[in-house]
Amino acid sequence: MKKKKVLRIISNILLVLSIILFIVSLYIDIFFTEVTFEQLLYSIINFKGTSMTVIFKGLGVVVTFLLVLYFIYRLFRYLINKIKCKVAVDICFGRKIIHLNFRKIFKVASIILLLYFSYDMLKIKDYIKMLQSSSKLYEKYYVDPRKVKIDFPDIKRNLIFIYLESMEMSNASISNGGSMSKSYIPNLEQLALDSINFSNTDKLGGGIMVYGTNYTSASLVAHTSGIPLKVSVWWRNYKNYGKNLPGVYALGDILKDN
Repeated sequence: MKKKKVLRIISNILLVLSIILFIVSLYIDIFFTEVTFEQLLYSIINFKGTSMTVIFKGLGVVVTFLLVLYFIYRLFRYLINKIKCKVAVDICFGRKIIHLNFRKIFKVASIILLLYFSYDMLKIKDYIKMLQSSSKLYEKYYVDPRKVKIDFPDIKRNLIFIYLESMEMSNASISNGGSMSKSYIPNLEQLALDSINFSNTDKLGGGIMVYGTNYTSASLVAHTSGIPLKVSVWWRNYKNYGKNLPGVYALGDILKDN
């Protein structure tokens, strides 16, 4: 009897955690497009600086969904008890037989489905694929800046690098590669047209982002070092180092040394 009670508590905890994970995954999938699992890992590791508004909004969505789902669950249980559903399955493990009634089957199926949909929405499959993939890109093409002779003029100048957070080409006019009938950023659009612009199209389109470069911190690393920021599942490594890719010699290091 005690064993059954413990199993019931564990299964209930797993169900609640699965529901919370599913709601969080759904929230991220709806409100934050093209977010990779790697980006989520990095945000969790580097929690400092995250907008509390986003966090509280997410918590509000989770709590609201939990209350709605709890109401649906209680209604479902009431209906099952009312119609007295007799569906049951016996699973044999050698001499041991596990009896699953409809309620237990529903709970197990719910946990499996919720975890699967969360796995899909969080794009964990892509992250696992990235961890398992290998490449000779760096051995063949990467040039370590420490091994390159860099000449500076007698009178050195400062290099000013300007980044715009969350600036998308969709704000530009359709005629120049954006999504707006009338440009939301006319001055910046004209500046881009008058300057050197890197685009994947013959209009203002921006570069095609590769894995590990498509969020703010990763793009900063990629721009200044030529290397994508890949987050290890052993996230404590970043806590120990205190900085990203400690072995890489980036633009900031070059400027500091000169």
